[in-house]
Amino acid sequence: MRRHGFTLLELLVVLAIMGLIMGSTLAGYFAIGQGARLRGAVNTIESNLALARQRTILHQVPLSVVFYEDPPNSDLWHYHVEEANSTNLIGEVMHVPPGVEVTWISSDSITFQPSGGAGEATMEITLSETTGTGDWVLTVYGLTGLVKVTPPGSGP
Repeated sequence: MRRHGFTLLELLVVLAIMGLIMGSTLAGYFAIGQGARLRGAVNTIESNLALARQRTILHQVPLSVVFYEDPPNSDLWHYHVEEANSTNLIGEVMHVPPGVEVTWISSDSITFQPSGGAGEATMEITLSETTGTGDWVLTVYGLTGLVKVTPPGSGP
């Protein structure tokens, strides 16, 4: 006599294998998403710094990019571009994704001059994630105002 169908044991083994495959796939998917959020924040900030520099050169009006926590000590970071001499806001306030921490060396703002430079000192902005995926460093060279991005694990 031929039997049709599967036994309960066969179905349970197949379900267990499918569960293992789905579990490992989802873990990898969420790990990729966390790194993408940080990379996205780095790319957006780099682009906005470059745009502020270009706008400064084009219009010959010094612009500052200002970073701040809102409210203070909340780990919610924001930044905006403003005219350096009058604090008139240019554009809108930009938001750093939740979970991405911003730290800087020397100042919480970067002011671009009509020559394209950003002062005499080199400034660094470090972006990191609470998950510990590594620190990304944005370096703004003072004399030229150019921005360099250093990913985690890379030398200066």
